[in-house]
Amino acid sequence: MIEAYGGAILSSFVDRPLALACRILVRKGNQAVTKLIDSKKAIAIIPNVCIHQNRDINKGFKYNPQIDLVPIVDRVIIN
Repeated sequence: MIEAYGGAILSSFVDRPLALACRILVRKGNQAVTKLIDSKKAIAIIPNVCIHQNRDINKGFKYNPQIDLVPIVDRVIIN
């Protein structure tokens, strides 16, 4: 799920390489352990739709983060 906070300029995330940085919880026995993740390199992109699928893109476009800003991830290797 993609959630936009604050006044993000959503179009600036489209068609550029994106890295991943986050905190995850991992189960270790009966406990949850916090791990910090930083891919340190680009592993995803949010592609812009081609012009023949959205002919009104040059007239202004309101992005729906839940649908239009879902990244395509190459692969994630967690050490």
